[in-house]
Amino acid sequence: MRDLSIIFLLFIFFLINGCSEPTSSNDYNNQLVIYGFLVAGNTIDSIYVQHVLPLEAKYSPEAAAILNAVVIVEGNGFRDTLHHDPTLPGRYYSTKSANVIQPKATYTLRVEAPNFPAATATTTVPDTFHILNKPIFTETLRFGDRNKIISVAWTESKLHVDYIIGSRSLDSNAQTTRENRQNQDRAPNKTNFTFNLLDLTTTQVPWQFFNYYGTNEIFVSAIDKNYFDYVSQSVVGGTDIKNIKFNLNNAIGVFGSVAKDSYRVVIIK
Repeated sequence: MRDLSIIFLLFIFFLINGCSEPTSSNDYNNQLVIYGFLVAGNTIDSIYVQHVLPLEAKYSPEAAAILNAVVIVEGNGFRDTLHHDPTLPGRYYSTKSANVIQPKATYTLRVEAPNFPAATATTTVPDTFHILNKPIFTETLRFGDRNKIISVAWTESKLHVDYIIGSRSLDSNAQTTRENRQNQDRAPNKTNFTFNLLDLTTTQVPWQFFNYYGTNEIFVSAIDKNYFDYVSQSVVGGTDIKNIKFNLNNAIGVFGSVAKDSYRVVIIK
């Protein structure tokens, strides 16, 4: 989750501060920005706590991060006060290996930061499931093979609002499959290529969403309502930011939960 956390948190920040020009300095409203997901079967990996910077301020994670927050996750019989990670300003994580997030359980987040009202949120974790017919060995696939259709099927989750299907490159130095892309910026390592699959448990994986050769992960995530609301409303512009439903009290961002399963393939030319 750590790689995605930075991307989503920066997205929230720029969405809030970059959508429209304020009419005066009085329009600046300093708020907590919180981003984090609980994953069924895992310990608490990352809850990020930052604050909104003025539009004229130069953004950096260090400038926006809140380093001395009290971050507590409670539910299913435990209360876990998270620790700050000095190598990633604003990241808080659990050191208690026994505090594993359980499917179908409800958890509450509470964040207390100096000069801000306490922020709270609640999530109910979707039930676990598994992908059907995973290959016994890592399968090698030729990119764009017209004779190969990659289909993914999975057992049904419970207490989820939707599924997200995606692929992720696991090789940091892999060559891109997009040699002829007009935009020469590095393609994202991870691609979510479909959702709105609430009543479906099978889909096909399109070739164009593998951005890199080498080892890739194909994953299915069952997501809660908080995550669904965030994803389904995050592509906005101008003053539409006001319509996004943040599930946090006294903060903006998202606190949600997922259950997921995955398998690996190797993509070659």
